[in-house]
Amino acid sequence: MKTILATCLLTTLLTAQSVYELPFASKGNIIELSVSNESQTENFSGKVELTSTPDFIKFKNSSVEITNLVKEESISADFEFDVIVSAPVNEKTDIIFNVKSDNGEQWTKTITVSVSPPEDYELFQNYPNPFNPTTKISYLLPEESKVSLQIFNILGERVADFPGELKSAGQHEIVWNASNFASGTYICLVRMENTKGETKQFQKKMLLLR
Repeated sequence: MKTILATCLLTTLLTAQSVYELPFASKGNIIELSVSNESQTENFSGKVELTSTPDFIKFKNSSVEITNLVKEESISADFEFDVIVSAPVNEKTDIIFNVKSDNGEQWTKTITVSVSPPEDYELFQNYPNPFNPTTKISYLLPEESKVSLQIFNILGERVADFPGELKSAGQHEIVWNASNFASGTYICLVRMENTKGETKQFQKKMLLLR
């Protein structure tokens, strides 16, 4: 979980100066947008609305109402969100909020974020499992790595081979179509090698049912 603290002064157009790092595939993150009434004469009533967000960030709420914010006072407009597992990593993107008063005045707040890569290598259980005839094999990379995948039958015979490819950090998946194979247990073997030549190897059992 990550909490982002940002300030919006109701006097001018603001753009964030920092890039906020979001944890990979994280839930319950919060943007606390502090709205300050810099007016010397009147209270503020209006709404803070989310107007633009990348597809891989899912917000739980899209607006916050503000009523009678006293002059020279502040209030926090909180927006909770999740980062989905397929989010691109190490790429800057903007989340944009619009603050609109009841009398028609508007301000914009832009928050720039970037999703951190996964902390470690991981191979997930294929899905669906059991399957017929296709299944997805997903894995995580904390850094750019060369990935090769082989599938063996229960006798140890190699029945499918996905040659090594250089993949970026983040989540990736391979779809295996087993329409030409008999029911039974298969072993998925994945080998990952980073740019320093360090390797990780994982395997999972998969069940094909006709």
